[in-house]
Amino acid sequence: MFLFVILLSLVIYILVESFRKPGINKTEKYEYKCFMLTVKDAKTRQQTFLKHFDDEQPLEIIYGPNTSKVKVAREFEHIVEPEYFEKALEIHYDPMVKRPNVTYFNLGAIGCFVGHMDFYKRCFDQGLKYAVIFEDNVVIKSPQLFNQIQEVIDEKGNNFEMCFFHCLSRLPDKTEGNLEKVKWISSTKCYLVNVDNMRKYNKYFYPMDNHIDMKHEDLIQKGARVYYKDLRKYMLIDRSKGSLIGHSDHGEKNFISRHHPQATPKDVKWGY
Repeated sequence: MFLFVILLSLVIYILVESFRKPGINKTEKYEYKCFMLTVKDAKTRQQTFLKHFDDEQPLEIIYGPNTSKVKVAREFEHIVEPEYFEKALEIHYDPMVKRPNVTYFNLGAIGCFVGHMDFYKRCFDQGLKYAVIFEDNVVIKSPQLFNQIQEVIDEKGNNFEMCFFHCLSRLPDKTEGNLEKVKWISSTKCYLVNVDNMRKYNKYFYPMDNHIDMKHEDLIQKGARVYYKDLRKYMLIDRSKGSLIGHSDHGEKNFISRHHPQATPKDVKWGY
């Protein structure tokens, strides 16, 4: 009887231990580091983002330049295609000026571009393997978002360059597993990068002759494998505040892509 009690106790102990959830450090669970891109004056957006962010997840904040001011924009004129910089200045001084097509931008968009390039520089300098960037008006609805991002790494391993988790619109290529490969995409609110793989493509961002999001089609044309995974279930975009980019009216309404000139807005798949 005594031996039976000992054996029963041992079995119960083993069962309890096997079902006990170990205290997993979330920083060990995810293979990527998170960044948040903002500007210093966007206090409300920053507070909202941080309120919903997982405190146990490492986060680095990037303060991009506010290039809506001409003096600040001039500091980055050398990285912008001259024709595009001149048009951005023209739009700044005369709001009635229409952009020739969707690739043209205002001065504020230059700061957005610079901020995303700073993200890459930090990733390269820190020797990261994977990294995720959020723009400051992303609101995380569920911590499951971080698991969903990790699943992309688990599925693709080293066989990808980027994966976007939000888009306004995109030109799909094909479906691969749980992901959609894209030829063109609009919006950089949240995306994952395979840092080492992106080193060879970083130079194709320059010079700036398009918005940062649509510029990715140049990288895709050079061979970058870019994917989309819709995570609207786990995050939303707060559009209650104004944007420094301010997409104004433009000509050539049916033109969206340099590398797919036959594509029109009717061909895109819409995001959120």
